[in-house]
Amino acid sequence: MRKIVKDALNISEMEYAFECIGTDDKKNPDDYTDEEIVNEAEYRLFTYFEDGHANNDDMRLSDDAESRAIARKDIRQLTAFIKRYKTTLSGDLAGDDGPNLENNVENSYSVVTTSNIPELVVGDTVNELDGFTIRGGNADAADTHRGKAYGGGMFCVSEATIIECTFVGNRAVYGGAISCRPSSCCVTEPKLICCTFEGNAAEKEGGAVYIGDSDVYLDRCRIRGNTAAEKGGAVMFGNDNSTTMVNCVIDGNTAGEEGGALFCVPV
Repeated sequence: MRKIVKDALNISEMEYAFECIGTDDKKNPDDYTDEEIVNEAEYRLFTYFEDGHANNDDMRLSDDAESRAIARKDIRQLTAFIKRYKTTLSGDLAGDDGPNLENNVENSYSVVTTSNIPELVVGDTVNELDGFTIRGGNADAADTHRGKAYGGGMFCVSEATIIECTFVGNRAVYGGAISCRPSSCCVTEPKLICCTFEGNAAEKEGGAVYIGDSDVYLDRCRIRGNTAAEKGGAVMFGNDNSTTMVNCVIDGNTAGEEGGALFCVPV
């Protein structure tokens, strides 16, 4: 049995998950890929923060101290498991980043950049980023250098689809985690699906996400604990855009001026 499977089975919530999905899929735990196991762990962790889910009730509403303790233990174990086994893309060039975005002066401007290039199609996949942790970007250049001031984790000017990625500990002038901008020819329509944005910061606007002249689709994303010095602690909607947000959790974000969660530029 692979080590990742052994470690997963040591977490009670993952052991229960394998019993449920394994029965449905007619698979043993060792039949699942590493990516599938990590994705399941992320989903299980998400349920502890999803209103109405039994796991969330155990953590927040249960009168049983033992149930609350088990829930907290599962959260700690799931978080550590995901951190250990998920692939990380880091902008920390010196390898010395500390807590609270410390020691990030030398970090790369944007960890990932998707630009206006011809679509690369592999099967049914077009410009897709799936299952990565993106951290340590620091797009801190002057405003006039658009590509170097926007999107510490990701500067997106394409039709990219970003699935189950975690953006943590990134900083930018605009869009600490990600900035979605139009390409040279037209408005872009990126998709963010089941992504997590946590602990990112903007020196001006969009602590996690900055959207300008881009029609973005956000589905089942968690945006927690991000900050903006001016506007849009979680998300800044700048200029013309037609953004859709579906079943997203936005919690504990702050802004120095307006829109602790969201800020929309008036049309």
